[in-house]
Amino acid sequence: MRAIGFRTVDVELTAQLSFAIREALHQPRPSQWTRIWPTAVAMSRWLLDQPAAALAASAKELGCGVGLVGLTLAHMGLRVEGTDREVLALAFAAATPSATGCSATR
Repeated sequence: MRAIGFRTVDVELTAQLSFAIREALHQPRPSQWTRIWPTAVAMSRWLLDQPAAALAASAKELGCGVGLVGLTLAHMGLRVEGTDREVLALAFAAATPSATGCSATR
């Protein structure tokens, strides 16, 4: 497997919470998963505004890409399963939590 280039992007969700997320660079296949989408930032911010009692104990993120929404949910204490059709997206999403202080399981 060839080396994957990446860049680290700081995503600030609130004044107290930001994550350093890796984005993949120069992917030959469709690379929608490689970016941090504005909708993922908006969803993460919305989730942070929800009362803890309104959230389930676990969540499944469909098409997780680099995993920002799942990371936000994990930060909030939920058990998260990320799914994506791209194996590299899953590898990036799985590596991100430990780099930011959240625990992750496969």
